[in-house]
Amino acid sequence: MKVSDHILASLAPIPVVDMGERAHFIAYLDFMHGTMMASGPLLASAATRVDGRLRDYYAKHADEEKDHAAWLALDLAYLGHKLAPVPQYEAAMLAGAQYYYIRHVHPVMLLGYMAALEGKSTSADAVELLAQRYGEPAVRTIRYHSEHDPEHWRDLAAEIDAIEDQRMLNWISYNAINTSRTFCAFLERLKG
Repeated sequence: MKVSDHILASLAPIPVVDMGERAHFIAYLDFMHGTMMASGPLLASAATRVDGRLRDYYAKHADEEKDHAAWLALDLAYLGHKLAPVPQYEAAMLAGAQYYYIRHVHPVMLLGYMAALEGKSTSADAVELLAQRYGEPAVRTIRYHSEHDPEHWRDLAAEIDAIEDQRMLNWISYNAINTSRTFCAFLERLKG
């Protein structure tokens, strides 16, 4: 089994939140906005601290993520939601942990965070249900990620599987599992 397959299999099952509840859907999008705001800066920071293949991967992916938080802010505005001046605690906690890992452990750890957030994308059927319920302008960013995250996962998996240093693979797995747990804890709180 490839390391990336093992990491994906070890991620916590994502709890099902009733996105039929408008407040739950908005809270979920708001959380995702908090993580997306940090994506580009995290990738850029990691790219400055490594070289070679991983640096190129981080730089390319930072460019791909560039406007996603702005897109999601528009989706939330369509729903009548005004973003809070401070992101939800869990989103800030997740991003803050990545800055710590990049600077004080190794930038390779960011791959684990990315695996947890991109490894299990929203299904096309779920996106369609959300679009019917809330309108297409509310799901533009979710739809984009549903369509593109499988390709991003393949690229990410290739990066993970190219790493031969077992210590680094352990760090990636550790971060993927803990990121997944934090994300699931947020969703459980959302379920009430």
